[in-house]
Amino acid sequence: MVDSTLAIQICIQVNGAPQIFDRFVVSGTSISQVLQDFDSSGEIGIASLLDRGYGVAIFGKKRDLNTQLQDGDRIEICAPLIASPMDARRRRAKREHKGGKM
Repeated sequence: MVDSTLAIQICIQVNGAPQIFDRFVVSGTSISQVLQDFDSSGEIGIASLLDRGYGVAIFGKKRDLNTQLQDGDRIEICAPLIASPMDARRRRAKREHKGGKM
């Protein structure tokens, strides 16, 4: 069996605009393996981001680090949420409907 090469992207937004890095990996590579290789290149300290509560997603859907990649996947390093989306919506609704009935 011949190993095929997959084209993937790594998207990170720490300060400012998101940074996108293109990579090629062999099929069967996991997110964890890609991030370890990327970390060893010294471009950005992903391990420290994950330790600070950042999450990992593929196209906006949270994924486990053992997930095997497919051709065209974009790994996203996501900042932790400051507030839950449900709580934020409740605060907005309360603010927008203050004094009136909902």
